[in-house]
Amino acid sequence: MLSAPVQLGSLTLPNAVLLGAFAGLAGQISLPAVVSAIRDKFSGKVAEGNIAAATAACQQVKERLRAQASLQPDQNAPRQDVQLQEVR
Repeated sequence: MLSAPVQLGSLTLPNAVLLGAFAGLAGQISLPAVVSAIRDKFSGKVAEGNIAAATAACQQVKERLRAQASLQPDQNAPRQDVQLQEVR
């Protein structure tokens, strides 16, 4: 389960978690792009905390998507229709 918001001392990082999760879910932005944007905006421990939060969220979302996909029936597998026969 996602443990958002991630905390770094007393600093809460919900935006980084959301951006990382979005990168893992939608594929509209990449995690390296999120990391680059964080480094442009922040430095030091704040940047590293945001990057860690975004990376963790992205990885957790991707893991959940893989787990869900493994539970779905294989769309490429041949269908095995069941034929019912009337019993008299």
